[in-house]
Amino acid sequence: MFLFERNIPLFVLKCEALIRNLPPNHPKLNDIHNELSIKLSGYYGEKSIDYHLGKLDMEKYDIIPGIRLKNKDRYFQIDHLLLSNNFLLPIESKNLTGDLTVDHTKGQLIQEKSGIIKVYDNPLSQVQHQRMQFIQWLDEHKLPIIPVDFLVAFSNSNGNIKTIGYSDHNWKICRGINIFEKIKLFEKMYQTEYMTTKERKKLAKILLKNNETLDVNILKHFSIPKEDTLTGVSCQICFSRPMVYSYATWECLTCGHKSGTAHEQKIHDYFLTINPTINNQQFREQTHIEERRKAARLLNSMNLQKQGSNKGRVYFPLPPQK
Repeated sequence: MFLFERNIPLFVLKCEALIRNLPPNHPKLNDIHNELSIKLSGYYGEKSIDYHLGKLDMEKYDIIPGIRLKNKDRYFQIDHLLLSNNFLLPIESKNLTGDLTVDHTKGQLIQEKSGIIKVYDNPLSQVQHQRMQFIQWLDEHKLPIIPVDFLVAFSNSNGNIKTIGYSDHNWKICRGINIFEKIKLFEKMYQTEYMTTKERKKLAKILLKNNETLDVNILKHFSIPKEDTLTGVSCQICFSRPMVYSYATWECLTCGHKSGTAHEQKIHDYFLTINPTINNQQFREQTHIEERRKAARLLNSMNLQKQGSNKGRVYFPLPPQK
């Protein structure tokens, strides 16, 4: 069974929030859009592999759709982690199109598309490194000794895949649509049961408990000062700002659109881009509301946690449901 549903990466949400709150001529917008495009492509590729993994016997397998673990002082990430009683399988997924050449002689993946050549790390080398890190992590946490293998899956059917040079592991490169058949081969290789189903479930819980989502300071990542971000509530229809708050309603002075909750997007974007908490004064700065009581009323109307009292009170988002 899938132990949770794959969500849109936090980095993607932060990029989208940052784009909404920068001037349209900001010099870093191209960089943000480029990184956003890469992350979204990876996400959709991973979702595609999740779909194919869903064809497996869900009684025999537990599937973790993305996990980030800390091995001593370094983090490593696995796109898909398959748990069975007989073996564990990290899977590296790639969502690339064009002519794709896995070159074992130079340890690289070459993509040629529309006359443009891009070079990436060899995905087999990547997933083997993840496997090594994962084995060390299991050993460090004194978890059951069980075979750990690996697989690379190309999710996009428009990729023409070939290899250069010899590798014993070439058969562990496949298309997403063939992943079911490949895992059947692993089942034939690993017929000894190293864990009971109960022990497998316990291992899954330990893995999820140690999963640490990557959370970057998005302004620092793109070297953007906080002062570059726009304040004021944006209209959900024409995107002009600021909307004006009067008689419990936000009104756009450009197109006339009215809303009672237009401030909520602004505050959620604030949490993603500037600070994980907000107080009354910061709320007023972001929304251009002058009265403290109005600001408090709007903050209290949102589904937020709060801590402290009076001028020391801060608000922050509810934790995501697991």
